[in-house]
Amino acid sequence: MADNSRRRRLAAGKQTAARMERVADALDISKEFLAGSVKVTVIGTAEITVEGDLSIIEYTEEILRLNTRSFMLTITGRNFEVTDMDTDYLRLIGEIGSVGYMT
Repeated sequence: MADNSRRRRLAAGKQTAARMERVADALDISKEFLAGSVKVTVIGTAEITVEGDLSIIEYTEEILRLNTRSFMLTITGRNFEVTDMDTDYLRLIGEIGSVGYMT
């Protein structure tokens, strides 16, 4: 009996994920944003992109601090420049020294 219940929950979860993916595609937004998650991509020590629901707390040439639904992201380094930013996307270039987060 418990096995059937588990199968139903798994199937419902897959259906919900598929619906969210279709909605994200239709609205041309990232799946991460729709799900409330954040995707951080670090490219070497010169570039970082953040996708998802975020807001800037602090921004200087040496620190970028972002608030997300789940955690606070802190990036430190030198010569920072935000080159692209939208409601669910941010691209930072510069000399990245560290990336950290706090829940």
